[in-house]
Order: sequence, then structure tokens, then C-alpha cells
Amino acid sequence: MKGYPNLRSRTSYRKGARTIAVHPENRKRFTGHVEKIARIYKLDPGLIDAVISVESAYDPGAVSNKGALGLMQLMPDTAKRFDVSDPLDPVANMHGGARYLRWLMDRFDSDLDLVLAAYNAGEGALEEHGNRIPPYEETRTYVARVRNLYEAKHKAP
Repeated sequence: MKGYPNLRSRTSYRKGARTIAVHPENRKRFTGHVEKIARIYKLDPGLIDAVISVESAYDPGAVSNKGALGLMQLMPDTAKRFDVSDPLDPVANMHGGARYLRWLMDRFDSDLDLVLAAYNAGEGALEEHGNRIPPYEETRTYVARVRNLYEAKHKAP
């Protein structure tokens, strides 16, 4: 998958559409943490789940070719900025990623598309493009993928 090298081996196809095959045991293992962390940072647990699914497919040891680490694929500078001393510690990583999402929600007035674009490309990229989603294919694809997963959770009975 272009732009998501850490997920290349974890994709599957269903009805012609690319889907993400998360690690089901890990998703189950971390569900309680996701829910607790979502409450702490006043986020929807479905949003955290969607970000983790797209970022790492629930692989706590995921490392991207750009150096992003863990479940929520924190860059080392972002991990430091949000007080994550060990980005490969799954719970610490989720706390850092959730703190970053909350900060972005506050920064971009809860505009989910802008929040997701900033999570992917960095808030500086949005500022450089007039607080709009930058014209990067990877970022636009990322926003659509996370939003689709998040919205699918809300439509499910």
C-alpha cells in the first residue's frame, strides 16, 4: 500500500475494496486501554481504534520507514513532546497518541479531517497550506481511511 509500508503484509481484499487486517488478538487485548485512554483525553474510543488500525494494524512493535513507532506510530520528536519515554510501550504510546489527538482537536476546533491530516503530516504542514489538508496523496488517503473506519464503527448496530 503506497504510503503505508508497515501495512503491506497486513492487507486483504474484500469485494474489490482494500481493507485493513488488524491483529484481532491485540485489538481485543488493548480494547480496555483504548476505552480508558479515550475517557481520560475526552476522545471517542472509535477514533483511537481507527487511528491505531490504520497506523499499525494493532502491531505494538510497528516501525515505519520514516521512524514512526508503536501502535499510534509516534515520531520520536512527537513522543518526546507528549511525554512518551518508551514509544514501543503500547500503553504509553496510546497515551501519547491520544494526547496528540486531543491537542490537535483543540488546535483545529475538532475538525476531524484537519485533525487527521495534522496527525499524519504534522500541524506545520497544515499551517503551510492555510490550515487546509495539504495536497499530499498519502495524507489525503490517510484521512479517508481513518474516517471510513471511524464512520463504519458508528454505523454498525
